[in-house]
Amino acid sequence: MTTNKWASNNKLDYIAVIGYFKTKARKHVALLLNIIELIKLIHDSAYLCEKLLEVTNRLSITCAILAITRDNASPNNVMLDKFEACV
Repeated sequence: MTTNKWASNNKLDYIAVIGYFKTKARKHVALLLNIIELIKLIHDSAYLCEKLLEVTNRLSITCAILAITRDNASPNNVMLDKFEACV
């Protein structure tokens, strides 16, 4: 899975969550799982973890996550620590 946060031109912030998997026919698939608007003004690690868990819990894949790739901003690093603790 990958996550990517960005700000749009209209000053709104979003995070995209993309899942990667292989089908039974061994075909590689990348699937956009969700684009979430980040409403809170401060995007701390707890908030980012909460949003990520909303996506994975809704899809019932939380315990199936093998790895998450993201940039190395410190809130993302702590978000993954919190995500791992929840799982």
